[in-house]
Amino acid sequence: MMKRTADRSKRNRRKPDGIVDGFVQPTTIKAFLRAKEIKLTWQPPLHTKRGKMMYRIEWREKLKPAAETKKAETKVHIFTIKKLKPNTEYDVRVLAFVPGTLPPEPGEEKVSEAVLPDIDEHGPHLPKIPEGSIIAQAGTEYALMTSKIKEAETIIEMNPPLEELDEQALMEDRNAEPDTTPPILTPKRREPKKVVFIIINDLFKKSKPLPVLKKTFANLMRLFERDMIVKDDLILKIHNGGKNFILNELHKITSRKDFFSYSMFMCFIATHGNQEGFNTSDESTISYHELFRLVSQKEWKDFTDKPKIFFIDTCRTKMDKRGLYPKDLQIEELPSHELAVSWSPPELFDHYELNYIVNVYEIDQNKICVKRRELLSLTPSCLLRDLNSKTIYKISVWPVLAKTQKKKGWPNHTKYMIQDIAERNQIQMVASSTSSITISWWLNEEVADESFTAKCRKKGGGDEISEELEIVSGKQQTHMIGYLDSNTTYLVGIYIGSNVYLPEVELKTKAKLQPENLKVVDVQSFEITVSWDPPSQDYYGISHYLVEFRSKYLIDFVQVSSVPTLKHYKYILTGMEPDVIYKIRVFAEKNKGKGDPTNFVKCRTPKVGPTDLEIKSDTTSITIFWNDATLPDEDAKIAYKLSLRYEGIHIANGAVVKSKEEDPEHKYSCHFSNLWTGTMFKLTILTISNDQIWDPPIEMEVKTKKDMNRSGLEPRDNNFVVAYNDSVTTTGKGTNGWFMSSIIKNLRNKYLQHDLEDILGFVLEDVPKRQQKKERSPIIISTLNSKVSI
Repeated sequence: MMKRTADRSKRNRRKPDGIVDGFVQPTTIKAFLRAKEIKLTWQPPLHTKRGKMMYRIEWREKLKPAAETKKAETKVHIFTIKKLKPNTEYDVRVLAFVPGTLPPEPGEEKVSEAVLPDIDEHGPHLPKIPEGSIIAQAGTEYALMTSKIKEAETIIEMNPPLEELDEQALMEDRNAEPDTTPPILTPKRREPKKVVFIIINDLFKKSKPLPVLKKTFANLMRLFERDMIVKDDLILKIHNGGKNFILNELHKITSRKDFFSYSMFMCFIATHGNQEGFNTSDESTISYHELFRLVSQKEWKDFTDKPKIFFIDTCRTKMDKRGLYPKDLQIEELPSHELAVSWSPPELFDHYELNYIVNVYEIDQNKICVKRRELLSLTPSCLLRDLNSKTIYKISVWPVLAKTQKKKGWPNHTKYMIQDIAERNQIQMVASSTSSITISWWLNEEVADESFTAKCRKKGGGDEISEELEIVSGKQQTHMIGYLDSNTTYLVGIYIGSNVYLPEVELKTKAKLQPENLKVVDVQSFEITVSWDPPSQDYYGISHYLVEFRSKYLIDFVQVSSVPTLKHYKYILTGMEPDVIYKIRVFAEKNKGKGDPTNFVKCRTPKVGPTDLEIKSDTTSITIFWNDATLPDEDAKIAYKLSLRYEGIHIANGAVVKSKEEDPEHKYSCHFSNLWTGTMFKLTILTISNDQIWDPPIEMEVKTKKDMNRSGLEPRDNNFVVAYNDSVTTTGKGTNGWFMSSIIKNLRNKYLQHDLEDILGFVLEDVPKRQQKKERSPIIISTLNSKVSI
């Protein structure tokens, strides 16, 4: 065994000129890939001293056996392998050797070392020419020339003039028509030009330094200035920059007009920060939305449809909690020691997901808070009753989840002192009829001998009724004011002469023969269904009802017959117009006299469109369900077109899917996916009947639910990809920026062979291996059309 190892070591030992078994490795080998060709370039091997080098190129399909390896040799430093299969992996290698030093290939005949052939071998009949004669000398020169010609033909046959062919192919490529076929993504053909923006902050005025980022900064510089360098790449690096400097430098980039030939924008951020923004060295904060806005398609015209890629790694810092607690907490003091409390929902939660717990604390002279009560409010307001005057109260409002009543976010607090309010007696209504009001009021003993007058006037204006009041024994006085109109609001006050004793209050007489509970049952584009109940009194003898409907340009009545025993009425108004606001009320007629009308109910007929419309939303998708629109012509053919917009920018057209069930709840559906989270979109639905579009279309706002792990980072533009994590730590015991380290590693190793989504997948697999403790997974956000090939 020792002898065999020694022999193998001796056989493979590198010779002084750097050659092993006749071969040596060229340097700086590069490959340029096309659909059916691979162009190779290289430089001579290092430390080679023996003669002029030759180069052998070997290639075969990766899945084929080694016996099918093809070979070629050349003297130059460039070679093009042609007639390859598209989208196929090949094993290729380049070897250098000195001519004449290679051992013969298996099966190859051994070439004679003699330059001149032995004349006797041509046959015994040829006479031997004496040496030194003129004929012998000519024969020798002829044989030598023949040998050289054969050697040259062999070299030409094995090595065609590759450089000339390659230049000719390049000239043909320049003059050819543009290739419209889709590019082959694996392997990549060439490395694109890019704009790279690197922001690294490891020193701050007040915050703790991040020493681990010095290594990250050096690795990023090595990655883009050495490993992935491309001619004309723009690499802008900012180390420990302030907010204004960073934004100004980014603005300079987006203001330039010479990026037409560039393929992508890449931004690397590592510093203190959170999901809303990152910190600069001057202790300022730049929000991610501000950063995204500067490179959006609106601001950066040259990069309208080009990918914008962000890799963000921050150190966890305290988040701004202003969006997590109720805002605008306000207190309004009411009579009888009551407080009306109101507030606005937190910004970062959807209001329909929240209830609120209101805690009331009483603060004593020693400034100790004693909890007095706790109540649950389903809306952002509440009423606190039976409070004590001259007392300081602390009021705390805490958002809770509606389903579980668990606390969510943070509370808001305020303090308030109840003041003494002078209580005054008010006029109260005891009873009313269709033509009179009975009032009750209290008499103060100090003015018992005065003369009192009740003054009554219509709230809408009109003549004033004035009556002297008869004073009866006791404090409580009761008086009836008659000769009033039915169903009318009056203002009634008590006066001593011309001075107000009790201020005016609103009182209303009863309605006369007024239908009750008028409501709109159903509203369609061409029909409105209303229902009502008969008057509670005197409804016997009603001959019919009148349904009055009004629009901006129309007032009309419809007479509805009445059956005395009928307790519920329903009527369908037909011939309505789409997208019109109607006001409707109902009269009852009895003995040829018209009673008081109901109050108006208001409704708007919908635009011609789907019925039974139902919308379901998720954090990144919206689904619409509906049934066929109602049209005047029941036999009309109907089609639908749906689109989604954000701030006027067209986002997507929806595909309408018809249900295959026999009796479905909804006949049609349309699904929009890959949407931004927590965002309000405008949905447009066009109804097409017999190839005619009903105008105007249905437009409504729809919103995706908010995902806290995405909403802080997600940009509002196409072709954005954001990868975020908070793995950077201030100490050596932490994770030491494993997220950014994984990004750098996978970009270096897999940049030219994979697209961006594949690389992000490798990062997500690599990150858990680097974690020293369980951490939250990185956030990877790909907005619309962000399938980026790099």
